[in-house]
Amino acid sequence: MDTRSKKNKVRHLFHHTLAPLFLLICCPPTALLVWEINVKHQGSVASFAEQVLAVGFFAELVSVWEPIVWGTAAGWKIIGTFAAVQLLLMRLVPGQRFCGPTTSKGYVPVYRANGVACFLISL
Repeated sequence: MDTRSKKNKVRHLFHHTLAPLFLLICCPPTALLVWEINVKHQGSVASFAEQVLAVGFFAELVSVWEPIVWGTAAGWKIIGTFAAVQLLLMRLVPGQRFCGPTTSKGYVPVYRANGVACFLISL
């Protein structure tokens, strides 16, 4: 393997794997910490630094992320209610019978073509 080929592989690894992975891992926490500084610390980086020194960086990161990642009880109730209503609509709203593609084992799934009607009802 020549040197040019090795350089291309390293460049490809960096551009297509490492750089995107870095952005995926670092951008969400950074955005939330910038929000935290602006909203809860009125834009004061010094106030945020004092908080980080008092509780630790990762503890502060968890306190910022926890309500956003796991949501609130009200949010989960809204999502659960929406899912239950949609499942109920799928069962109750009439629609034309639709046969899906045959699988490799010979099974033909049968659907009810009521998606547009369910969508319009949910609006």
